[in-house]
Amino acid sequence: MPDAEYLYRLVCGHFFDLEWNDSSFHALWCRGLGEEAVARRLGARMDSAVEQTLEQWLRSPNVGLLEQRMWIGTVDDWVWVLPAGWRLLDDEILAGLSRDDGQVLDIIWDISGNYLLTYATDGRILTRFDPCFPREREGVDPHALDHLMAGLRFELADPDDRPPGGEVTVEESLSSAFVLAGRLVGRQIDDEWFSGIHTCYHFKA
Repeated sequence: MPDAEYLYRLVCGHFFDLEWNDSSFHALWCRGLGEEAVARRLGARMDSAVEQTLEQWLRSPNVGLLEQRMWIGTVDDWVWVLPAGWRLLDDEILAGLSRDDGQVLDIIWDISGNYLLTYATDGRILTRFDPCFPREREGVDPHALDHLMAGLRFELADPDDRPPGGEVTVEESLSSAFVLAGRLVGRQIDDEWFSGIHTCYHFKA
């Protein structure tokens, strides 16, 4: 039987087992722009580019909240970005990355237990929801990702209203969000990508 919490543990294994100095995580997938264009629009210092492994990136001095960086790579026609620390991207940036028939998916959680999934395309925020409570959604097309959610469990149930298969945990909800991302971009997050060498940029001050 598939492990419903596997992708959550995969992320935590790569980040928090490396003495990651923060309990937040932020991943962004972008289609329609190249790596450098995405980095530039996210506010990178383009002259700071250096090729690094994930371990080198995470162990860099002050890589957390004091000195923000991003780790960015490409799979097929999607650019994957891992911003360091807690860097909440506003709607203008996300919508801008998706202009001209582009697509952006953004998944973020923080140390306070806030979780958020945002999907934008062609310059508009189509849907945004908490993976633990997806019934409450925002955006111009709140159900735009419904076709990618088949078989996935997100909703945290009340004790008297447990879904089929038992209680849904936060870990399963976040794993389901990563499965959704993989269905959208055509590849799940995996050990191979996390173990690769990608480009690190500093954010502008």
